[in-house]
Amino acid sequence: MNNPNFPQWLLSTAEKKPKFVGGATFTAGIFAVYKYLCSRMPSFSLDGLRQALNNPDAHVFLGILAAIHALTCVLLVWATPRPMSAKKDTAEPGAPITREAYSRIQRMVLYLYSSLALLYTIYAFFLFKNLKVPMQHWGQVFETLTAILIFFLYVELSQVTVNDRVQLESKTASTSKIPRSTDAYRHKISFSVLAMILIILSVLSFLYPSATAQSDVQVIIRFIVASLSSVTLALVIGRLGSMYINPGTVTLSLLYFYASIQVFAALFNERLFLFVLTTLAMPLKILLWLVFIWAFTTRKLWEYLQEVRDIVEKQDEIQQQI
Repeated sequence: MNNPNFPQWLLSTAEKKPKFVGGATFTAGIFAVYKYLCSRMPSFSLDGLRQALNNPDAHVFLGILAAIHALTCVLLVWATPRPMSAKKDTAEPGAPITREAYSRIQRMVLYLYSSLALLYTIYAFFLFKNLKVPMQHWGQVFETLTAILIFFLYVELSQVTVNDRVQLESKTASTSKIPRSTDAYRHKISFSVLAMILIILSVLSFLYPSATAQSDVQVIIRFIVASLSSVTLALVIGRLGSMYINPGTVTLSLLYFYASIQVFAALFNERLFLFVLTTLAMPLKILLWLVFIWAFTTRKLWEYLQEVRDIVEKQDEIQQQI
């Protein structure tokens, strides 16, 4: 089977390394949660879970959980296929532009999970130290940087639809260096400026605290950052759900759920909600990564880039004729 769908690929014996890494890290997280809760929960209930998480040593457990997240992301980066060379000769039509877009998407996935590893390392450090306020501030800064990378990944997934970039490539001889789209640059710069403003406000509110004002500013910034992360992740998932990739309805539903819980992380500060959201995020984060690996290894992403480029070229030819 040349191009198995996502469930078939997940159950097949091929590509064992990424599935083994995903399964092993998920199992490690579940084991850590189970071991701690079994020794701390007075009863198997919501109140029992809340009491276990309110123990004096609960911050150590949450730190271990964040460290497992960080290690998971490091292993996912290690198991991700490396980008192909854009200069490699090929006889496939339109390969230079497709190869360049394909390579940039792979790099953005590597950057994204590297930033998540750094983010959870920051969380683990502050949780071990039991420093809740600094964790919220500096974690928020790195969450904003992660949101930038998610948006950049979305731009890379949709950049092949920019007309001027396709025209330039179709009217010239094949080259290995593809010019960047001015529209894509404009979108990236606009989003980056907004993110930098949020980072500056967050840092200033931490350096110059003023009781109620600081709390209000932080709540607003946290909600905006969480919303940006949620929306940009949903945009990426929407691209993965196109007819040329499409990992399946169940998988997409789980990924959209992953995008939606980003907002809830900003609305609740209680340890119980932090634990539940962090625990839910781990398998969903691995699932998103597995979808990308499937798209890379089965050439689904390559087909998506080729097909979308062909559609845009045809639309451009019709507009020129008109």
